[in-house]
Amino acid sequence: MNKQLNHYWLIIPSVLVSLILYGFYISLAQPQVPYMDTMLFFVQIDQILRGEISWLDVYGSGDHRGIIYPFITFIEWAFWGVDARISTLLTGFVVAAIFYYWLKAFLSAQAQLTIDNKKEMSVVFFICLIAAAIIVSPAGFELWTLDLGFAQLFKNFLIITFLYFLTIKQCWAKNAISSIVFGLVGGFLILFATYGWSYPFLAACLFALICSGFNLGNHWWRAGIVAVLMILAQVVYIYSGHGVFGGDKASSGLSIINLIKSIFFGASTAYIGNETLG
Repeated sequence: MNKQLNHYWLIIPSVLVSLILYGFYISLAQPQVPYMDTMLFFVQIDQILRGEISWLDVYGSGDHRGIIYPFITFIEWAFWGVDARISTLLTGFVVAAIFYYWLKAFLSAQAQLTIDNKKEMSVVFFICLIAAAIIVSPAGFELWTLDLGFAQLFKNFLIITFLYFLTIKQCWAKNAISSIVFGLVGGFLILFATYGWSYPFLAACLFALICSGFNLGNHWWRAGIVAVLMILAQVVYIYSGHGVFGGDKASSGLSIINLIKSIFFGASTAYIGNETLG
């Protein structure tokens, strides 16, 4: 009888490889000080502590709305003074946690993998190792060297965790309460954590919910609850850039035309930003 392979025999070495490669690159780069967007949030945090602005002002201060970047930066400043060694160390563990969820999702599709099938197991393990190298590619050097690296990757970790429990575990499908709670969590991420990525994030969640709904029979409406709550959060997010929370953009007014324009503009900036254009 073929013995099922414990996926952790592939997950643990793959995660360790990603950590080793990350540590090697950081040892070469030797980041010492934060820069760019991180410095902007330092200024805003100083203004908040002085009482000159509020967290609500920070929420709507950029092209995309959110609070997790300045909040995580504030945590870094408050607890370890944005020490480069601590921030980059924690960033590596966040990357490893993201990779862990990717491996779990990938290997869940390899449910029939057995120890006896060494050829197939070797191919799957090779794919895991390639993914370990890709996830810490130097192409993401800005994330590894203190330009919001810890904050951005922690945001990515929240998104990946949500998608994992949405698609693989389907925790929202248990009952109506779990659907409501899950929808509220998704809405919270849209409003405060995903910034311009809220559009593709919502699209991915809706696609997963539609596919899952077909398998729920008479309980398809549970997927609908999650979808409606997340769509409502996206609408609030869009309108928050048109005067709901004040700011210079209030003059553009609230209209269906502006709403439609905002959807396309916001979706496009998720893939190409001012840095690319300028």
